[in-house]
Amino acid sequence: MEVGWRVNGGLVKMREPRRTPTSPACVHRVSMPPPCDPAKLPSMFSTSGGPIMAARSLPSRLAAGTAIGLLTLAGLVAATPARAQDLGRLFIFGDSSADVGSDGARYTNRGEMWAETLARRLGRTSKPARAIPLDAIGGYDRAAPVSRLSGDNYAVGGATAAAWTGTDIIGPSVSFADQVGFFRQDHPAGFARNDVVMVWMGGNDAANALLSGVAHDSGRYAQAYMAQISALRQAGARDIIAFNEPAALLPVRYYQDILGLEPEDIEALMEVHATRIAADNQALRPRLAQEGVYVLDLDRLTRDVLSRPDHYGFKATTDSYMTLGDPRDLPDDGNVFADNHYSVAMQAVIADFALAQMEARNRFATLAAAPLERRRLADAALAPRLEGPQAWMTPIGSVSLTASADVSRRDTRTRDLAPGQRRDVVGAGLGAHWRAGPSVVLGVQADWARIEASAAGDRGGRQTRDLSATVYGLAQPLSGLTLSLALTGGQADHDEIERRTQLGGRAMAKARGETQARYGSVRLGAAYSLEAGDGWTLTPAVAVTGTRVRTDGYQEASGPIALHYGKAMVNELRAGGAVTLADTHPDHAWRPLLTAGVEHVVDGDDVTVRVGPTAEQLARFRSERPARTWAHAAAGLDVALSPEARLGVSVGADRALGKGVDQKIQPHAQLALTLTF
Repeated sequence: MEVGWRVNGGLVKMREPRRTPTSPACVHRVSMPPPCDPAKLPSMFSTSGGPIMAARSLPSRLAAGTAIGLLTLAGLVAATPARAQDLGRLFIFGDSSADVGSDGARYTNRGEMWAETLARRLGRTSKPARAIPLDAIGGYDRAAPVSRLSGDNYAVGGATAAAWTGTDIIGPSVSFADQVGFFRQDHPAGFARNDVVMVWMGGNDAANALLSGVAHDSGRYAQAYMAQISALRQAGARDIIAFNEPAALLPVRYYQDILGLEPEDIEALMEVHATRIAADNQALRPRLAQEGVYVLDLDRLTRDVLSRPDHYGFKATTDSYMTLGDPRDLPDDGNVFADNHYSVAMQAVIADFALAQMEARNRFATLAAAPLERRRLADAALAPRLEGPQAWMTPIGSVSLTASADVSRRDTRTRDLAPGQRRDVVGAGLGAHWRAGPSVVLGVQADWARIEASAAGDRGGRQTRDLSATVYGLAQPLSGLTLSLALTGGQADHDEIERRTQLGGRAMAKARGETQARYGSVRLGAAYSLEAGDGWTLTPAVAVTGTRVRTDGYQEASGPIALHYGKAMVNELRAGGAVTLADTHPDHAWRPLLTAGVEHVVDGDDVTVRVGPTAEQLARFRSERPARTWAHAAAGLDVALSPEARLGVSVGADRALGKGVDQKIQPHAQLALTLTF
């Protein structure tokens, strides 16, 4: 019987018979072939892009298979933009690199594939979506029904981006279009807006062509790939994420043992691999960038593993593997490869890498919106001088100077792909308040703050220095009615931005960068003071604030998880109301104050950022801002130290309102000294 071949996920081996009714347990069984004659290599492999002579003997077929394994290990895969922070379902498309058992086969040793680990870390599961029927030699039997299973993982070993109907050497395969078609049958309504789609596919197209002696067209490959990206988009996929394929971390020793080749012969095959895959990547990469596909640079990660395996806990990379037979019951032994697929230990590294790069987009979105939070707190501290009864308590023509200091702690919980964060804020302010006339007040305020932010789980943090200046004016057209206008401009310098993540069991990866943001805001307010008796005043107030923040793009320092970030802009229109009860009796040395209110973002953009492995591959991502409404309350005491000096102290807290938002109470405190001249 003629020996068949199977190309699995860009790592090719002899066509290992899959589970069929007549061979229930022969998956991954490989017998040692006779050595290959290296002299035949030049005639067997062509890099000109034309047809390649089909192998006629078992040794030559094995040599061709080796070339395919090397050739197909670096296909480029895709990812699309725009996603919410709260994760929906995790859908996966691909070949054996992502297949978790579509026909019972598992392409690793004892333990989880990366897709299973990633899904578990996100509180989800990754199980096969379809049971693929096989023909007598292990190809896709299109005449047989494809059973629906319970999972969301549509990846199938041997899958191709373009349709492959089979040859006498390689049987039919499940295509990317087939997998998308299965999804459409299973989910006629398409994707939910917060679902995530991941793709790991591409190497088998070039491999099948090489082994079968037919021309491989990189343009056709890229066109077929992008057609399915478009189909996923049409089905409602907002966030499509893809892996590129590693070109350096190859199971060299595996191929040497299977084929009996010398190292120099393996190097010749790697050159063929690099030439073809480079053409595929070149054809696909600009299209992915144009479509905003978010690419996970697995090639960079695997090159780092290859350069320093001890850092990741590996004792062998390209020079060893676990077994030629079935590795599924074998424990990890320090190898990157189980057979010619990644071991469970390497699968864990990939899962951690994918999670870190997915989180990075939300982390940048949080950074881009950070000045909005600081502006909200600064506005709340300034509000008593804008709409409070204190605004009119100084004599006409006098000037009040106020120096203040404030502290606060902000906590947000982890939200799927948005790690929780703690922010400790220390701030200071200096302001001048001039009672220019009976019904006119002019003022200026400068604020400085230092924010120390740390991500949950020791996943890095940042330091931010925020400096802003505000000019304001008040008018009292009617007795008791105050109208205010405040204009603010500021800059936030984000220093020592660091992402840290564990990769597998031992390695710690870090990426660092710095950037700055500039912002401006306009605030309009109105308040009406009512006498409450015994020297107390009740003042309801409303305010509307519009803010725009522009954050510069930046590049993280080199490393396996380093990314590029494009410029980001965030707009917000915020409205709020508050009620203040204050003792305003001029003869009272101790004047207590109570205030409570609510603010709501009536028109605020979701934070849109662009992130990618290179500056040319930035993909758009939209992160929803879950907290859009806040309730706040504060209590203060104003103490007369002398006729010209007063000391004020206040403590307060705020809390986000709404379903699915942070429910922690966020405390803050302020101390202020006011001198009136």
